[in-house]
Amino acid sequence: MDTNKITKILESVSQLEGIKCVSNFKHELGYSSGYIDNYLAIGVLGELIERGVIELKFNEPRSIVSKKKLDYFKKLLEEE
Repeated sequence: MDTNKITKILESVSQLEGIKCVSNFKHELGYSSGYIDNYLAIGVLGELIERGVIELKFNEPRSIVSKKKLDYFKKLLEEE
């Protein structure tokens, strides 16, 4: 899988693309997913990172990502 495809999957999942809330006349709620493969890919990626098969490496942040977003991302990665 190339980096561009992984990037598109991450962007899609972060924006909840393919996940839609659905309901019917019985007032039952659920969800519909058009791109469930993206969510499966993220789950597998997370498992591979957890097992140490994949290691995340961060280069110097580019100006494309705002400092505020990068700081928040780093906070999410901190261990509790």
